[in-house]
Amino acid sequence: MRDFQITPMGILIVILCVGLLFVLITPAILISREESRGITCQSHQTQLVLQLREQHLLSSLADPSIWPVTLAEGWGQAMADEHCPSDNRQPRSQASYGINALVSQFGEGDAYKITFLDFDSLVVALTDGNIDEAWGASVAPRHFDLVNVAFYDTHVEARNPMNVSPGNGDVRSELWIPQTATNSTQ
Repeated sequence: MRDFQITPMGILIVILCVGLLFVLITPAILISREESRGITCQSHQTQLVLQLREQHLLSSLADPSIWPVTLAEGWGQAMADEHCPSDNRQPRSQASYGINALVSQFGEGDAYKITFLDFDSLVVALTDGNIDEAWGASVAPRHFDLVNVAFYDTHVEARNPMNVSPGNGDVRSELWIPQTATNSTQ
């Protein structure tokens, strides 16, 4: 019987097979990881909306930029849910989500209005002079170029950021402006 010998050609074939497996498996692992982060982000936004609704804190958000403090006081602790796992900004001192500037005017008829979304500032300002410019500078499509959008009824959807831009008049009135809002806020 012949002795088993390891040849340079055999080593090369094994290395090529392992390399090929690595090349085929790595993208699937990375995609799975980002999908998991997107789901975690959606869960965070759902928790934020639930907390906002449970504590009936809408009236205390006349200044919406204080929403992290207001919600943290309602929970009695600092909130880990303010940060998206795909937000790579450092330090992690600011929340990853923006709140609808008009959220304090929400009522039960506003179930399908946007409350939170992936954003690089605390408030999505709807009354600034150039909404499109502010939107482009702050919207944060972190999940396969989509943003997670949390609605007042607590459901969360991944959407194309241009399809929810408040710069579009129809989208603004449909998704952003509360039914109880006066015409002066539009």
